Amino acid sequence: MEIPERLQDGARYLPDGSGWVWHRADVLGVIDALQGSWVVIHSGEVYRLESWGWMPVGDGWVCEPIHGELASGYAARSHGLARDFIEERMDGDEWIRLVLSEQNDAA
Repeated sequence: MEIPERLQDGARYLPDGSGWVWHRADVLGVIDALQGSWVVIHSGEVYRLESWGWMPVGDGWVCEPIHGELASGYAARSHGLARDFIEERMDGDEWIRLVLSEQNDAA
C-alpha cells in the first residue's frame, strides 16, 4: 500500500498505540491513494484534538465483507463507504483513524 509522503507526514500517532489519525482534509487524499488497490478500509473512528489530548467522539463506521464478495469489490465498496461517511458526517476540526487491511481475491 502506497500512501503519498505528504499524507504520511500529516498523520499523527495516537499515544495509546491504537494507530494513526489523519485530519479530515488529508484523509480524503489517503482514500484517493488507495483507489484501485485491494486495501480495505475496514473501519474508521472520529477523534478531536483537545488541549489535553486526543478524544474519540464516539462516531465511526465498520465495513464488513459480504458473503461471496471478491476482495477487490470489498475494497472498492469500503473506499466508497469511508468517503461518504467523511464527506457527510465530519466537520473541519475532526481527525479520523482508519483501520486498513490488504486482501486477496482467493476464494
